[in-house]
Amino acid sequence: MSIFKFVIVTFICLFYQTSIAQFSSIELMTGATFTTLTGANTESSERKSGFKIGGLVNVPISHKDYLKIGIVYNRTPFLIEGEYTDVNSIVIPTLFKLGLIKNTFIYFGPELHIYIDQLILEYCNAHNCEWYKDPFKGGIANGDIVLSSGLEFTLNYRLNISVGTSIGLTKLLDSTTLWEIRNGYYFSTSIGLGVNL
Repeated sequence: MSIFKFVIVTFICLFYQTSIAQFSSIELMTGATFTTLTGANTESSERKSGFKIGGLVNVPISHKDYLKIGIVYNRTPFLIEGEYTDVNSIVIPTLFKLGLIKNTFIYFGPELHIYIDQLILEYCNAHNCEWYKDPFKGGIANGDIVLSSGLEFTLNYRLNISVGTSIGLTKLLDSTTLWEIRNGYYFSTSIGLGVNL
């Protein structure tokens, strides 16, 4: 499935879901990320910064609990030959957002990270690593799944601040096994600002 078709289908599903429920808000969000990647052929645990921006929908599942879904552009670090490289990815979050006390929520759930960066494609073409396809045709084959959790604080009707962590396995590229893919570990913290429309 091409990345464009995948994103379009995802958007259709989001708006279909919100058309059959009284959704609380459509949210525009942006934020900073601080990510550490470790694994094969990598000794550094240095944390690298990135950023994200996108749109989310809060679909109510009870009077104070929500399903938080959306599409987010993410500029994130990636490991090639043990060195950090900034790459582009699309993140598809599916998070449960549960009310704790007034104006405070906890959220958790999986996120699909789809790499759409030309640099990774050029590297894989040069070294015959099979896992990565054309970023506009590879779809979810180019992805990783991580688990995210955190807290969200509502400042007023329109603004919220979130702090969270994401943990999971990630793909790494190195030449120690004939340019084959090797798994590493992904750990990221983030702080974000959301604006409800």
